[in-house]
Amino acid sequence: MSDNKINNDYLGIAYKLVRLLEVRKKIWTELLDYDLGFKAWNDDKKDAYVSKLKGNIAQLDQMREETEGRLLEITKQAQECGCVIPFEDLVKEYRLPQEGKYILMALFYSDNLGRYQKITCKDLLFSLGYKPSEFLEKSALLDNLIIDGLIENTDKYPSPTASVLEAEH
Repeated sequence: MSDNKINNDYLGIAYKLVRLLEVRKKIWTELLDYDLGFKAWNDDKKDAYVSKLKGNIAQLDQMREETEGRLLEITKQAQECGCVIPFEDLVKEYRLPQEGKYILMALFYSDNLGRYQKITCKDLLFSLGYKPSEFLEKSALLDNLIIDGLIENTDKYPSPTASVLEAEH
């Protein structure tokens, strides 16, 4: 198998993974709105709808696991045939955790959003399934990516009080 074929397969599956995380983020944030009481329905409808959202999340998690497995298969194929996947080399070089890898993937594909739609760190953390109460702890992951020079703030004039979570990357 050629480097080009393996890299194209890898990038295609990585894109699918990012899209799954984006869809999960939309459902996850809606579920949080109900859990936090931001959206009010009568209890009968709310319980059924929340249950449906949780089922959707479980289904997306299963799809994510399958997609992660496919990425792992392609990485093993590349190793066996001596092919190089530059993205995987970057992950190894910087010893990135899986979450860091997913953040870089999401940012890599964020150009597909359009010129004026930027992705924030909050978006990235929501797509990984974190609750707002976990953002402060998980912002260290984003800080490390910035320190390593793998991501940068795209806001030319950030507010002096802006946190890493509010910045666009």
